Amino acid sequence: MTTTPPKRVLTLTERLDQHDHQILNVVRDTLLLQKEMRHINEARLPQQVMEMSRIIRDVADTVKRRDEEGPDETKPWNWATMTATEQAEAWAVLLQWRREVLKVRFPQAYNKMLAPCWYRHPDVVEELSALYVSWSYAYVDKERSAFRAADFLDRRLPFTTQRVVELLATCSSYEGATHQEPQPKREEHDDAELSDFLLPLHERAQQEEQAQQQS
Repeated sequence: MTTTPPKRVLTLTERLDQHDHQILNVVRDTLLLQKEMRHINEARLPQQVMEMSRIIRDVADTVKRRDEEGPDETKPWNWATMTATEQAEAWAVLLQWRREVLKVRFPQAYNKMLAPCWYRHPDVVEELSALYVSWSYAYVDKERSAFRAADFLDRRLPFTTQRVVELLATCSSYEGATHQEPQPKREEHDDAELSDFLLPLHERAQQEEQAQQQS
């Protein structure tokens, strides 16, 4: 029968040497970590990471909100107050919609309103602009609904088609017709006569303003 010899008990000096070696390793690792953290702080990496995280979070929230809410509320166009840049953008939208939606989805109405010079008639442009806004209100707006779509199909589209046909009648009433600028059938009113007609109204307005100031 063999017996395993007992392990030698380390002396106190040997154990202290081992602890010293472990302590030195910890100190060295700590110094290296402190050095790396100093480099990170000098480079402002934590602030940059936090800022990037904030930007990514804001973008994600914006995308999510737009997906949930849908497009912005549809508003009518006012060509009279648009800047040149706004008009250029509006023309791009109107032309694309006329070509890709009106012509494709509503060909009968499109063909009735078809005229080579339609864009030279301001009143026709206003009508088509309103028709586009009505379509967007019915199909694209965040509050779009089946009722709006039905209203567009039953009222807006046929009424606009009829008005545009009437507006273009001068240019499209005969084969080979050329563009005709719309001309007023009567002479413009006389400014002096109109001023005399409006004078009593202005006088009453001044009297009302003076009465309000005295009260």
